[in-house]
Order: sequence, then C-alpha cells, then structure tokens
Amino acid sequence: MTVAVIASRPGAAARSRAAKPFAGGAGTARGLTRRGWTVVVMAVVGLAVAAFRAGAATAEGRYIPTEAVVVKSGDTLWSIAEAVAGPGEDVQGVVVQLQRLNQLPDSRLQVGDVLEVPRE
Repeated sequence: MTVAVIASRPGAAARSRAAKPFAGGAGTARGLTRRGWTVVVMAVVGLAVAAFRAGAATAEGRYIPTEAVVVKSGDTLWSIAEAVAGPGEDVQGVVVQLQRLNQLPDSRLQVGDVLEVPRE
C-alpha cells in the first residue's frame, strides 16, 4: 500500500492552522482596536454635546437652561428675543443675551440656523 502526500507549499497547512495569541492588533493601545477608539471618542463627543445642549453658563458663571430654536424665514434676532422675553423684560437685553449665548458677532441670521435660547 502506497500513501501519497500532496502539499502545495511545504509547511503551508501547519502555518495556516497555528494558533496566534491576541495581542490587541498592530498599532493599538490598551487593547482597543481602531473601531473601539472610534466608539469611545464618539461617546465622549456625544456626552459633551448633550451637556452643552442642556444648558449654558453666562459670563458670570450662572447656569441657564436652554432649548434649541431653528431660524425660519422672516425670523430676526429681535423677533426671537420678543418671543423669549418674559413680561416686562427688556427685549434689547434679551437680544444681547442671545448674541452672547450663541457667540454671534452681529444680529444677522440665516434660515436653518440653530440658536440656543433660554427656556421659559
């Protein structure tokens, strides 16, 4: 009885089945892959955005709860300030507050802009 051994390359079968211990992959730190780091970074950015959207601090350090308002056709900073201002509140003061809160250099707005306004 004759047994024939067929191999395309010497040792190919042995190399392909060899167990390799997981070392985190090339170029990774602390055992995270590139996808893992992407998930971690996106989670941190998401939390930071959520914290910012929840409110803002004034120059004096006071916390102001805010909500997002999308600028529509015909909206002006003055009209938005009028809608946000409380009874008897100075609209000009609210305009200045909106400019500071949203870091606006002037009162020009464009349709689709998203402004943070104090919650009522």
